[in-house]
Amino acid sequence: MASAVVTPCLLLLLSSLAAAADGLDAGLELDHYHNYTSVKILFKRLESEYPRLARLHTIGQSVQKRQLYVLQVTDSLIGLLGTRPA
Repeated sequence: MASAVVTPCLLLLLSSLAAAADGLDAGLELDHYHNYTSVKILFKRLESEYPRLARLHTIGQSVQKRQLYVLQVTDSLIGLLGTRPA
């Protein structure tokens, strides 16, 4: 179960760093932990604001019956994820 918690945090950090590198304001503060609702809202906002770069997936449910979200950050114009080299 620990990996399910780490993955959204890692993806949040990566999306924030990518946004900062591009001079964008992702609206994410990194000085505290974020709750489930704020992460879900952020992921959905990033997907709607950057449809070419961000895609939201659910990968199951937690033991609390909440959806486990993963934000895929990639440039969809380069090609489908499975057709590109690692």
